[in-house]
Amino acid sequence: MNRPHPSLQNVLILALIAHILSVVGLISYFSFRNSQASVQELAKQVVQERSDRIADYLTTYTAAPPLATQLNANAIQNGTLKLDRLSTWNRYLFQQSNLFQNLAYLYFGSAQGEYSELRRYGDRQFRYGYSDRQQRLKSFELDAQGNPQKVVLKRLYDPRIRPWYQLAQSGKTGWTEIYAFDDTPPMLGISFVRPVYEAQQFRGALGADFSLAGIHEFLSSIQPNSQSRILIMERNSKLIATSSNELLFDSERRRIDSITVQDPLIRRTAEMLRQRYGQQIKSHAPQLLTLQFDHDLHYVYLAPFADQYGLDWLIVIMVPQSSFLGQVEANQRMMLWLCLAALATAIVTSILTARWLSRPVQQLSEASQNIAKGEFDQIVKIRGAREFVGLARSFNLMSQEIQRSQSQLEEYAHTLEEKVRARTHQLEQEVEERQKINAELRAVFAAMDQLIFIFDRDGRHLKVPAKRAQQIFYKPIESRIGRTLHEVFPQDIADHFLQHIHQALDTQKTVDIEYTLEIEGEVVWSDASISPIDHQTVIWISRNVTDRKRAEQQLQQSHDELKQTLDELRSTQAKLIESEKLAALGQLVAGVAHEMNTPLSAIQSSIETLSGFMQTELEALPTFLQQLSVQRQQDFFSLLDHAAETAPTFARLSSREKRQLKRALSQQLKSYQIKPADIIADTLIDIGVYDRIELFIVLLQERDRDAILNAAYQLMIAKRSLQTLAIASNQAATAVRALKTYARQNADSQPILVNVIDSIETALTLYRNQLKRGVEVVRYYEEVTLIQAYADELNQVWMNLIHNGIQAMNYQGTLTIRVTSISNGIQVAVTDTGAGIPLEIHDRIFSPFFTTRPIGEGNGLGLSIVQQLIEKHSGTISFDSVPGCTTFTVCLRQSLPRTLT
Repeated sequence: MNRPHPSLQNVLILALIAHILSVVGLISYFSFRNSQASVQELAKQVVQERSDRIADYLTTYTAAPPLATQLNANAIQNGTLKLDRLSTWNRYLFQQSNLFQNLAYLYFGSAQGEYSELRRYGDRQFRYGYSDRQQRLKSFELDAQGNPQKVVLKRLYDPRIRPWYQLAQSGKTGWTEIYAFDDTPPMLGISFVRPVYEAQQFRGALGADFSLAGIHEFLSSIQPNSQSRILIMERNSKLIATSSNELLFDSERRRIDSITVQDPLIRRTAEMLRQRYGQQIKSHAPQLLTLQFDHDLHYVYLAPFADQYGLDWLIVIMVPQSSFLGQVEANQRMMLWLCLAALATAIVTSILTARWLSRPVQQLSEASQNIAKGEFDQIVKIRGAREFVGLARSFNLMSQEIQRSQSQLEEYAHTLEEKVRARTHQLEQEVEERQKINAELRAVFAAMDQLIFIFDRDGRHLKVPAKRAQQIFYKPIESRIGRTLHEVFPQDIADHFLQHIHQALDTQKTVDIEYTLEIEGEVVWSDASISPIDHQTVIWISRNVTDRKRAEQQLQQSHDELKQTLDELRSTQAKLIESEKLAALGQLVAGVAHEMNTPLSAIQSSIETLSGFMQTELEALPTFLQQLSVQRQQDFFSLLDHAAETAPTFARLSSREKRQLKRALSQQLKSYQIKPADIIADTLIDIGVYDRIELFIVLLQERDRDAILNAAYQLMIAKRSLQTLAIASNQAATAVRALKTYARQNADSQPILVNVIDSIETALTLYRNQLKRGVEVVRYYEEVTLIQAYADELNQVWMNLIHNGIQAMNYQGTLTIRVTSISNGIQVAVTDTGAGIPLEIHDRIFSPFFTTRPIGEGNGLGLSIVQQLIEKHSGTISFDSVPGCTTFTVCLRQSLPRTLT
């Protein structure tokens, strides 16, 4: 019994409704689940973002004290701050306080009990304090430029009993405990201290304090909402700062534990952390916890903050879940209504769509059943969707095509027999053509002068088509067919041939070989191509190449002879280059010797001056200083410091300018009734003191001024002699180093990375004596990369070009050297202002032994050798010459070709 099949319309309606119901249900379910996950993820992102901002702020906020104390320690080390002059620190500390505006105190306490501090009030109010070794502290108000004003406080203060000093005295650099500043109103603060040592001896402690009130203001500014809280505390639950207005210490200035604060949310969170971790909160990684408080779930984010100097704080952020749920719940209600509306609309649409889709399918089904019964004239008319209309049109065309195919089959049955007869005739003609082609191939093989064999995998001769080349057969053809290679050739030759046959068969590729055979007492060279025909047979085509081999041997012999000749030419060229280099070196020796004479004379004079100072003045200097009062000693050292400051400017003054300064200084001394003004002015100018003379008026009015000025003069003369000694020895070393670099012999040198500018400067140093006669050197150097080259040979190039330029100008003119970067290399241009190169000798300028100089002043090899060396580096050299301007341009590659390296 056949069960009735459901209609397409009902199937479509049920399928669409079931699909829509499942989709709507899944969307609703996942929407609810995602909303819950989204709330937690959003809360985590919010608190993590706030935590990162707080950590960044704390990193920046707490970096100022370590940096400020390090800068102060550096200033002490380089002498900017002097430990025996703490009273002069006010201006430096004032500038540093303006740089680090979040620091409340900057101070230093010495091991002798001296103390210096600068305190900041608000934005632009400062107070500077200083105490001597009797601990008498005086505090001054500072003006806008950091100058002390009136005394506002006097008290006794010994820094050595303070906790911050004792921490530094123990050798530790770091933070003190948090404490309440003695300010109005009081506030929490923390100190950073750094010990100061000289010669491994403890000299005192540097410190910097800042208030924690700024952290509170920052936390309040980034608090997510009024129900949230942010706090920073130590691991023992002591509060550091909060986003609320919670007190951080009691009336006795004792710090408050987070367990005892007034804010219930902070107190409840602290209790939860105490229960979870104990008295010390040992959380070393960020954590997101949950807390049920006031009928609402709260997210508690705990993140550690630490630095390299011992800070170990905790950042705690508390955010209620309700602050994220309002919009989520509204979205869920909206999603529910939208799902219900979409469900109702989809059901109605599904029913109408199913009816609209099933009607054309039913018409096509009825027409198909009629065609199956043999009724081919079926025409279906459908209105509706474009696809169904196209399907109906295709169905109608198919019906018409079936009718035409029926008639064509009948006609094809009549013509098939005629086509078979025509194809048979065509195949007979193709067979005749193939037989003709085979005959032509046999004729071609018979006419070829190569040996052709057909071998199987065992090396057996199957066929030998060629006839003309029988005169070079190893054995007659009659003894080949059917026999293996081992039956025809010796064992080693047969193994060699068989190996290559197997290679061609295994790889199915042509194998080319060369071999020799002794035929009738004569060695015959042959090359062969072994090509696979199938997987079991190969064709072997061999050619007699004995004549070619003999020609190659003769060619190799000629090549060896040419190579020997080339080596001899290169050896000759190297000797010529060495001869040219030695000739140039001989010309340079006199100039370098003269160049060495000036610094050596300066060195001798400076040594004599220093020797006299050591024998007379230096022994008397300690006694002289002990005879001076403390104030005169300070004036004496101030005079020397001032002379050292003005030394660089004083060294550049001309004699005329010094005379003008002397006259002005003499007039100024006379205005102060100091006599003899001219002699004292002359002495001060010799020392190097010519300005700010009012600093030394008191000294110049003392009875012992002449002794002080004489001692200062002798010390400055000794210092200048030392400077002259250093400059002269450096000049001599430079000349010797340049001559050593040029004269270095290295016949087996290898290319290295060369700085072209240094190489040119070496040549200029060696020609310095000739250049001083009247040649101005103008340099235009770009920053260029190192190049791969033979260093000695490049030195020879620059020496020759510079020497030619100097001689072309007759030692009077301007020599310009330009070094620039070009594509894949550098370019060097050497320009002189000589008479130029006549046009008629341009073509011969690089010819060996060609010279325009008189006999005895050159051998004509300089530019020829330069060209050869540049070409050896795969570079180029060219020149452009007009009267008054001749330029030789050299282009070098950044790296040499592999054939040269």
